[in-house]
Amino acid sequence: MGWERPDAVTIPVVMTPNGSRTVATSAEIGALRKLLDFGRSEVSARIRANGEPDFRLLVVGFFSRATTTLQALALLIENDFGQQAVMLNRAAFELMVDVYWIEANRELAASRFVQHARFDQHLKRETVDRYPDLLEDLGASGERLDEGELADLGKLYGRHGSRSWTGLTLYERVEAIAESFHDPRDREQLRSFRDVVHRLDNQELHPSPWSIARVLRRKRAEDGSAVLQYRMAPEPDLGQLAVRCAWWIYLQTLHLLLEVFSVPLDDALARLTEDVPWAIE
Repeated sequence: MGWERPDAVTIPVVMTPNGSRTVATSAEIGALRKLLDFGRSEVSARIRANGEPDFRLLVVGFFSRATTTLQALALLIENDFGQQAVMLNRAAFELMVDVYWIEANRELAASRFVQHARFDQHLKRETVDRYPDLLEDLGASGERLDEGELADLGKLYGRHGSRSWTGLTLYERVEAIAESFHDPRDREQLRSFRDVVHRLDNQELHPSPWSIARVLRRKRAEDGSAVLQYRMAPEPDLGQLAVRCAWWIYLQTLHLLLEVFSVPLDDALARLTEDVPWAIE
């Protein structure tokens, strides 16, 4: 059964002084939409990467994926899927962190990207070998890694490829890019996202006591017995957290794009940050 939850458990809303509200307002969603439109139209139209392919191709790829991911997040929030929107913020935060890591480690990033692609292809071929009847011969042919390279890449990415393509944990990547955030307050914000918001995102994404307990509650019936209720419907809770965090994540991504591609839109971007709803709280 579903239920109305005016007395929902209070979720600490990071970056939100008014912790009593966790539902995104139309103005907050509109602020994210404006920022996304700015990225898709103004910034995207001015991206130029002349000359030989380099790290900028990776930057564009990650920017494109971040933009699409956050468009999906906005749709979820508009339809009251706050919990699912938080899940997408996990991916968006890692995309932002990785694009800064790419810019700070240009040659290494290009090398790691290719290495991970080769390792992933090898693992897919191994999977085809294990399930020939299911996958037929898809990917079974082609170059395979020799034992030496396989061992080296296994140490870097985990034998089953479970680690980031960068070869670093998220904690390590955030520390590696922290100096790119020149203002100490921005560095603190970055680390707080990793330590607080990203942890919450993970707890919502993966089955955990935290995420499952949010859809369950025990209620005392009139006869004194305990009744277990569960909710099976969208919930707007966490929508405000999701939209504000998404806005901040995308703003940092845009700042880097303007720098990498020398796009003269800093003043226009600054104007978009002046009238966000939470700026006056």
